[in-house]
Amino acid sequence: MKKINTFWLNYLRPNIFVRDVSEINLHALKMSGTKLIVCDLDNTLVPYFSMYPNKFVFDFINNAKEEGFEILIASNNTKKRVSTFVKKLQETTDVKHFLWSCKKPIALKIRKWIKNSPYKFDEIVFIGDQFLTDILLANWLKAKSILVFPLIDSTNNSDVNFFFKLMEKFIYKKLSQENILNEFDVSLGEFNDYENELL
Repeated sequence: MKKINTFWLNYLRPNIFVRDVSEINLHALKMSGTKLIVCDLDNTLVPYFSMYPNKFVFDFINNAKEEGFEILIASNNTKKRVSTFVKKLQETTDVKHFLWSCKKPIALKIRKWIKNSPYKFDEIVFIGDQFLTDILLANWLKAKSILVFPLIDSTNNSDVNFFFKLMEKFIYKKLSQENILNEFDVSLGEFNDYENELL
């Protein structure tokens, strides 16, 4: 795959771009050698204001577990927010691992967890709705990444930095102009041959 002309955009490009997690081809993901899914919470699995998982989330997690994936839910949100969500999830699904206050894209907390796990970075995929947190972190760690559309527009959320949202839209526009995002078939969600070849 060609590299992007604008150097810094290479660190923000996902391996896969899909509308939501339901479109991810989990079997193809497994065949790529992936063993651990590190999944964002807010606006990736549920809207930022939803306290509990819904059928959409349960279906995705159960399908991933059936394929043999281990799941780590990693969020920048608070312990109360993440633990409340996961506790409800654990009532019917086998999700043991979760991290809060990760400060993504800072890698310290997640890198430490991975170093203490049996997984190598090339066996991990990060799933999230933001270039500047989830995708950037994955590329720094030389892991795979899947970008999803935010479930809702959180621009009106007072907790969201407005400048940050403008940057996300700018990055989306630049990657689209480079034919990076729109070259993925969102109906398949299969990995291409991009291996995070950063200069």
